[in-house]
Amino acid sequence: MPGCRCATFACAAAFVASAAWGSNGAPAPRSSGPTAVPLEATVRGPLLDPGLPEPVAATLGRGLPVVEERLRKYESCRALFARLGSDAAAALERASYHPASAEQERRDCRPDVFALTTVGGSAITLCRRFAHLSAQQAATILLHEALHVAGQAEYPAAPAAPDSLAITGMVMKGCWLF
Repeated sequence: MPGCRCATFACAAAFVASAAWGSNGAPAPRSSGPTAVPLEATVRGPLLDPGLPEPVAATLGRGLPVVEERLRKYESCRALFARLGSDAAAALERASYHPASAEQERRDCRPDVFALTTVGGSAITLCRRFAHLSAQQAATILLHEALHVAGQAEYPAAPAAPDSLAITGMVMKGCWLF
């Protein structure tokens, strides 16, 4: 369902524990527009909004190489995209990463939410708490969101689709991210 939004939820206690809210609660800087610059990473094509806070961008920079390594190494990880009729590399090349607005931080970036996206879209919004994830946890979130870019719907917006926790579980199992 193209209009539904995903809010990536943690699948394990380690996710929640590592994402404890810090005391630096200033609102994330907003981008001045749609301009994005290539992120220096081994995955080709992702775009980084210049308004993304540096700690969030740094975690993104650590997570993307793990994403690429898991996709290269595990057929079961690539199969998550293939079952949607998509190529993982193509979904990642379409993705762009943006900071959550102050309103999104208040409304959507709850303690168990690290990222948001629209199914079938390419813009992935990263919450400030994304900065507190390990490289493997960030990779799990990034792959979850990339599945939405590839067209993976989510319950409750799509009643027959898996819920957020189930999608994260599929990523963790298929991409060996435990």
